[in-house]
Amino acid sequence: EEEDDHGTRLQLPSGGQLALADGQTSVEFRDVVYFDLALDYREATRIALAAGPDTSPETLGQAIGLFQALGKKVSVIGDVPGMIVARTVARLIDLAHEAVAKGVATEEDIDTAMRLGVNYPLGPLEWSRKLGKSWASSVLDEMHEREPSGRYAPSLALFRHAYADEKPEAGR
Repeated sequence: EEEDDHGTRLQLPSGGQLALADGQTSVEFRDVVYFDLALDYREATRIALAAGPDTSPETLGQAIGLFQALGKKVSVIGDVPGMIVARTVARLIDLAHEAVAKGVATEEDIDTAMRLGVNYPLGPLEWSRKLGKSWASSVLDEMHEREPSGRYAPSLALFRHAYADEKPEAGR
């Protein structure tokens, strides 16, 4: 396992790497396979993988084999920033923070509506707490860099949530 500027990556026997979807693409790195976000990897029955054109067949085969050995079905998808689940969750977190900032609803109401109304396993703000303050903003920043149309640009509300310092204690 290696830690670099792009997060934690698992070194495969081929020398290639396995990395969690972070908004970047496999084509940008030598011999990297991305795997998509899951709520609970133990319970997940299928995992999506993405490899770039320069990813060696050996590395992709080892990544597929690893997840199959864990009892997962594997789908290899196109090499798109954010893959499927990570992209969707990051956007939902962003929209939820923006709705709260605009006074549309409370965090609790948004999470309840998404769980009960849309049957999501977690509300977007619950995902945000689970993944960390800056996760969605980081994924969206990376996606926006690759597709600068504005579609994936994080909202000001998400930016403030992710990067605002804790309030100083009274009297400081």
